[in-house]
Amino acid sequence: MPRVDIENARKIIRLSNQGLSYTAIGKELHFNNKTVSLWVKKAKELEKARVMEVTGTDLNTRYTGEHHKMLLAAARGVYKAVSTPLPSVRESQEAGVLLEHQVLTGLQDLEGLLADRGLHVRPGEPGGTGDGDPELLESMAARLRERLFQHIPDLGEVVETWSSSWEELRVRRSEVMEQVAAVLMQIRQVDGDAAREIASRALELVLSGRMSDLTDVESSDEDLAFAVRQVEPRMDGVWEPLGRVTSSSADCKALVADLLLWGGA
Repeated sequence: MPRVDIENARKIIRLSNQGLSYTAIGKELHFNNKTVSLWVKKAKELEKARVMEVTGTDLNTRYTGEHHKMLLAAARGVYKAVSTPLPSVRESQEAGVLLEHQVLTGLQDLEGLLADRGLHVRPGEPGGTGDGDPELLESMAARLRERLFQHIPDLGEVVETWSSSWEELRVRRSEVMEQVAAVLMQIRQVDGDAAREIASRALELVLSGRMSDLTDVESSDEDLAFAVRQVEPRMDGVWEPLGRVTSSSADCKALVADLLLWGGA
């Protein structure tokens, strides 16, 4: 009986793939059935291992690519958050909530990618829960944000500066509004809600720098003019955090722009 070398092994596998029985292969190549069986089994095991290796590599490549896309989506969400114009004093928005919302929205934009992983953005989608998967998506968004800041520490530091400055600005503006409203109530005898509305408008005018470009209605409003005069000397505690919000927002947008340009996440 001839020795089973590489050439004979290839012949055994080829004939087996053609559908020949072990007996037929043995007769043609002068091997016994056991030898043929062992080589066919070995060939199948090697092929299975090869397929698993290729499949594993493909899956790793796929999931790495998808994770990259999700990180970039989180970065776009951060960009949108720090690009948000300041709301009016009476419609205050917390920085943390704003950041969470925009990163979550960025993640939700990847509907197809999420659906492939069994996650559904919209309620009632096949395979999803009745109201979608909000808690899981929120958790993923939070982890993506953390991962993004770990990958780019400078971005995390700038966003922290923006967030803390935004919160300080929010508090300082509210304090000025309440102080001016109190003066309006005391000196101008304006009711509470109306006083806060006037104080808020006055603060917005000072912040926007529109003092030299008032409308006729604004110019003729004595209570508003009085409120503006009360706002101006109280603004020192507002300008400083406002400057930090503006500068940190610009720094953050530049870092995200570089990230999106070079795809470095």
